[in-house]
Amino acid sequence: MKASSPIVKHLVLVGGGHSHLAVLKYLGMNPVPGLAITLISRDINTPYSGSLPGYITGVYEFDEIHIDLRPLAQFANARIIQEEIQSIDLTKKEIELHDRPAISFDLISLNIGSKPDAFNIPGAQDFAIGIKPIDKFLSHWDSILKLAIQSLKQENEFTIAIVGGGPASVELAFAAQFRIHQELQLKTTEKSLLNTKIISADQELLSLHNSKVRSFAKTELVRRNIEVILETYVSGFEENKVVCENGNTYLADKVIYATGASIPAWPGECGLALTESGFIEVNSHLQSTSHEFVFAAGDAADIRGQQRPKSGVYAVRQGPPLAKNLVRYATGKSLTRYKPQQHALALLSMGNKSAIASRNKFFFKGRSVWSIKHNIDTSFIK
Repeated sequence: MKASSPIVKHLVLVGGGHSHLAVLKYLGMNPVPGLAITLISRDINTPYSGSLPGYITGVYEFDEIHIDLRPLAQFANARIIQEEIQSIDLTKKEIELHDRPAISFDLISLNIGSKPDAFNIPGAQDFAIGIKPIDKFLSHWDSILKLAIQSLKQENEFTIAIVGGGPASVELAFAAQFRIHQELQLKTTEKSLLNTKIISADQELLSLHNSKVRSFAKTELVRRNIEVILETYVSGFEENKVVCENGNTYLADKVIYATGASIPAWPGECGLALTESGFIEVNSHLQSTSHEFVFAAGDAADIRGQQRPKSGVYAVRQGPPLAKNLVRYATGKSLTRYKPQQHALALLSMGNKSAIASRNKFFFKGRSVWSIKHNIDTSFIK
């Protein structure tokens, strides 16, 4: 890294999530003399979750849903290291790396995302596929698609079971059903040998959305012959089988889980304060409540007293205030407060270039909503 002034502080960004994209952009536009920056990320080409349904349906190509972190890192004059962090020594302020010397830091920001909590269910890692990490899911999707098409062309049934009752499960069900039918030149409402099931422990799908959204989604799922099984807790996964607490089992050719969010154990094991729900607890400055030199944002963090649903919308909104507070902390200035909006606009893809808009009590649907979502998603990636 070329520096025009002596290095005074070292900022390490762990994770290439939505919030850190804004941090890198801010630091590139507002360079801080004496501040060295290192980005450590498992992915260099990081997938954008909002565009995943569009990739599944075939609207976007692989490269069109990924963001190359290298140009952004270069713009911010940041060193970039591709590695997945498993531990941080908060006492020594050091990060151990596999094939490199340990990295010391003065302040650190965590934007490590989340993964479905169903990975803890027995058999999940061997017999089911998580929707996150997205790059791992993408490595499975093409084979799922080919297998489904091959099976249906041979006039054999093909069943996809999706575990979870939130937006990710509903979007995945719509997208997968649409794409497979499209490949077979079938209408989305046409009955076929494709069986798509959503299995959820909730009383209703999309429980955090208003009644109009839930009612329309329910009607549309029925119209597309997507089966919904509610109030059913999954207790295990076996080969081609979902096992439930009530004794029921559901056979499936492929099982995907898109349940509630969770984070790895290592932030808590390092000594960071966690909320009751297991996420990194931060204050209104997006600063750890236990370690002032640690900041966190996105799905991995909960703001004390202001928990919000895990959504990319909040992660994106946290980026600019996170960037400003990292700079203010590094330069010894007082931090600014961030208050997340009470309700965020959610745009749920229905797979057929149509989408649902949901915000508090607001509901709208149609191709115009999909066009708005398409413009937002493609603009973010660019």
